Amino acid sequence: MNRNLPLITLSNVIMVSSNVLWIMYIQYFLLDLGISKTQIGLIFSLALMMRAFGNLVGGRIADLLGYKRLYS
Repeated sequence: MNRNLPLITLSNVIMVSSNVLWIMYIQYFLLDLGISKTQIGLIFSLALMMRAFGNLVGGRIADLLGYKRLYS
């Protein structure tokens, strides 16, 4: 069994949970700061595009260098 599996599972749970909180509540905080709904939509879109770009770059680096064990 892959020894990184528990760590990957935990990080995935944290990532999904933070995304749910981000999508549900951050818009209310941004509205309180005086940011319009249009600008909030742009912020969400840019955040998703940056995440996709980061995944593409990180995946390419992982493919070139190979996957490393985080702990043994």
